[in-house]
Amino acid sequence: MEAISWSRRDRTQLIKDILLILAQGSVSKTKLQNLAGLNKRLFETYVEKILVRYKLVEKKRVGRVTYYTLTPRGRAYLNAAIIADAEVLVVEEEFADRVSELLLEQYNMPHERRRTAGDEELELPVDFVFNTERGPVYVYLAATHAAAMAKHCAAIVLKKITGRPALLVAPETPDSMGRNGTVPVAYYKPGSVEHAAEQLVEAVQLAKSGMLDELTAHVKDTRRVVLL
Repeated sequence: MEAISWSRRDRTQLIKDILLILAQGSVSKTKLQNLAGLNKRLFETYVEKILVRYKLVEKKRVGRVTYYTLTPRGRAYLNAAIIADAEVLVVEEEFADRVSELLLEQYNMPHERRRTAGDEELELPVDFVFNTERGPVYVYLAATHAAAMAKHCAAIVLKKITGRPALLVAPETPDSMGRNGTVPVAYYKPGSVEHAAEQLVEAVQLAKSGMLDELTAHVKDTRRVVLL
């Protein structure tokens, strides 16, 4: 592995660069610091206080050497960051834009698109933000199963950081049912923009009313809103 070269990176890019290094395998503290081009202060701030704290990276001591390893949560966040940053999945943006149009045209539901949320240390991309009297409700919308897995992880981290409802609206697949998690997921019929918008509206309304427990309903629920 070669050291990354740059002049000035923003917070999100710096975090992604560190995770990209760790995606290649476990690295000692000294090597990670050199490869990422971090001084002692930046290493403490970004690796220890953010990545280790939010369980995106695991720290392990072997003898006198401390090693850092990318966790499954960290890998999923990295995938989400790459997708959001490079916008390689154009279909995701197109799908979200069409759902956004329906939210205004059919449901008259004000919302914000393409923004970030989190704290001063770690900000995550969010697809939709609904401002309510109870505070913001953050929503991730996935057009593909691969994107859903990555955004699910981002939603978990965001919920832990903000303490606010973080929801995911994803296409239903054969293996969508029967899994437990901490982020409510509203499943829609694959390829149906109308159904996706309908499920999104219903999930947000439940979040606004404080009835998030309703989202734990399983297959018996005709709304087919379950936990991923």
